[in-house]
Amino acid sequence: MYRRAFSTYGLLAIIFPTRGATQTMDPSVMMQTVIQLARRAWLQGDGQAFATLFGPTGEFIVPGQCWQGPEAILQACQTFMATHQVTAIDIRNVVIQENRAMVEWSWQEVERSSGQVSTAEDAIAIDIQGTHIQRWREYIDTDTKSP
Repeated sequence: MYRRAFSTYGLLAIIFPTRGATQTMDPSVMMQTVIQLARRAWLQGDGQAFATLFGPTGEFIVPGQCWQGPEAILQACQTFMATHQVTAIDIRNVVIQENRAMVEWSWQEVERSSGQVSTAEDAIAIDIQGTHIQRWREYIDTDTKSP
């Protein structure tokens, strides 16, 4: 039920396939699903799938940049994915409290033109409003390497 293909109908169609399921969905399960769908979207280079997770005023924030709304988020993803390929995302820690989550994951990407591999440790604060991401705020550390 939770492993459906990405849809342009948004997060509601992905994780709530039947009407009324939102009333019984465990918020923890919903947050875990959102995190896994986001991870999959980046690994598959699918900016549309990532942008679809956001509500109309949803924010995607990385150090020095902020995009609001699915169209702007899609454009940012497509720009990044044109020059980089994400090759690994390892989730290290997830803390969920109601409609919020904190995620630690390690990220590896390859620059397409040079083949240069970059890694980062990333902490992400996620807020869900209704059935979509309202805020995805990343705190990226490219200096500290995990053992």
